[in-house]
Amino acid sequence: MNWIDILIIILLLISIGMGIWRGFIHETLSLLAW
Repeated sequence: MNWIDILIIILLLISIGMGIWRGFIHETLSLLAW
């Protein structure tokens, strides 16, 4: 694996993590607003 593959994998993991975190925050806020 060269560093470009590692960089792509890291970016994918960060984007997936941010998506999960954003969904979790959105659900928590909607529950609190309820």
